[in-house]
Amino acid sequence: INSSMTEYLSKYQMKFLKNEEVLLKSVKVRHVVTYVEINFNNKFIFDSILFKLDKNNIKIDVWIDEISYDNEKDYIMSIYDKIYIMDEVN
Repeated sequence: INSSMTEYLSKYQMKFLKNEEVLLKSVKVRHVVTYVEINFNNKFIFDSILFKLDKNNIKIDVWIDEISYDNEKDYIMSIYDKIYIMDEVN
């Protein structure tokens, strides 16, 4: 990590809570969950999936306040699991 990234991580109290490979119904994804504290009143969880589709890199983010995350994380994952990747028809 370079110095500007270290400064960013420190400034926003950024912490990686999860970084794992997950198999959804139609695609294998990288599931990343990050905590970010912008200030005392603004603490968020960014729940993201990343995957490659042909030559494209796809990232889908959901952000939610820290207090609500535990109650909503299963719902967020269920949304991700509804993603259906269709094979391109030539």
